[in-house]
Amino acid sequence: MALPFLPMDLMEALHNRWQCIVYAVAWTILIIITVALAALSPELAFIWAVSPTSAFMQACGAGTVRLPMEGSPNLVVCLPSIRFDRSNIDIVVPPLFAVLVVMSSALVVRAIGLWEAEEEQRIN
Repeated sequence: MALPFLPMDLMEALHNRWQCIVYAVAWTILIIITVALAALSPELAFIWAVSPTSAFMQACGAGTVRLPMEGSPNLVVCLPSIRFDRSNIDIVVPPLFAVLVVMSSALVVRAIGLWEAEEEQRIN
């Protein structure tokens, strides 16, 4: 693999740490998939539950949303569906949450020091 635009030191460092880079990329992809599933699953479940075709919504009638109350399963409230419209912040929050979780997990990996042994060997 010849990349003439990269300095030789960088190419040598990439070549020496190839397995480490593949390992980091694999874990990053796994973390991103996990965060995406964790962030979108509750939203998809809520949308599925309040869709007009679901059995949960059939008891309230047209134009209303049935919400369960805390306690017994028989306690429900039917509210007008106009109150459950998407807002602009719904587009921003899930990706922002995903970015924060991925960044914090990367910081945790760095704090644990998975590469400290290799750096100490290189210094000595």
